[in-house]
Amino acid sequence: MQIKAISILPNNNRTPIYIERAFRENHVDLTVLKTSEVRHLERLTAKLRPDLIFFSKEPELAPYLARIKTHFPRVIFAVWNVDTRLDISEWSDEKLKTIGLADYIFTLSNGNVPQYKTMFKTDKVFHLPQGIDKQINHKYPLTVADKKKYTTDILFVGDIKVKVHDSRKYLLDLIKANGLNVEVYGGARPLFGVELMKAIQCAKICLDISDLTTLSGTVSVRVFEILGAGGFLLGPSYKDIDLIFKDPIKTYAAYTTHEDCINKIKFYLDRPTLRQEIADFGYQFCHKSCTYTQRITQMLKEIFPDGPKIRRN
Repeated sequence: MQIKAISILPNNNRTPIYIERAFRENHVDLTVLKTSEVRHLERLTAKLRPDLIFFSKEPELAPYLARIKTHFPRVIFAVWNVDTRLDISEWSDEKLKTIGLADYIFTLSNGNVPQYKTMFKTDKVFHLPQGIDKQINHKYPLTVADKKKYTTDILFVGDIKVKVHDSRKYLLDLIKANGLNVEVYGGARPLFGVELMKAIQCAKICLDISDLTTLSGTVSVRVFEILGAGGFLLGPSYKDIDLIFKDPIKTYAAYTTHEDCINKIKFYLDRPTLRQEIADFGYQFCHKSCTYTQRITQMLKEIFPDGPKIRRN
């Protein structure tokens, strides 16, 4: 029997497009609501009788979800904290209340699993990393103009203006001080979508700078964007990275300190064949094993291990 689901996700976040597509590619009969349309949830639930309601942690959802739990107790609730704001201490009580309504909680960090189990008093908490959307994250034909515009030794994409990202600016300044050519996009100079994929393809080295390195089984979303576009990734040594990549050493080049990063840049700039081998391996692995469609497949297997044998309402 086909799974029926209602998805409620933020109005202004492009990730739900990936997720919506991933549900449909898993043959889920999906109805999508924006957060601003949540007032229609009870009427839709009564009409559609879904097996699953999938939602974000937005606080305004809580009262509507609570009513569904009361009137339609067999509907399963699932939430996936698909952004990288993983520290519960930074969340408002309202967001915690929304997440607490979920029967199944999925988180980007394996290290958060025991914490979430304690906080939300449930064993149904699972590690589920981000991934790639194969319709966007892939190689694109490059024109002469593309190559002229984007070819660079080192590419970094990310905001460096706000104080929380001071560590990014510090390392980038060190790289420049060592006479290395790095092109920086982000903030007032945004780069995304197809143009981001092209820039990744044109760069010799795509640099990832992240403060998520101590979180188990978590990487920056930029990691997937770089690998998904076929770029050579030089990134930090992430904790328990083998929970995401079967063979991390073949997937990307890792640095452990600022000095190591600069040394690795110099090393790989002189080795185009090795860079290409690593980039090709990372590209193939991500497109085979790290798609959003596969992430939703994993989620559905946890929620419906035997399939939705009967209509739940």
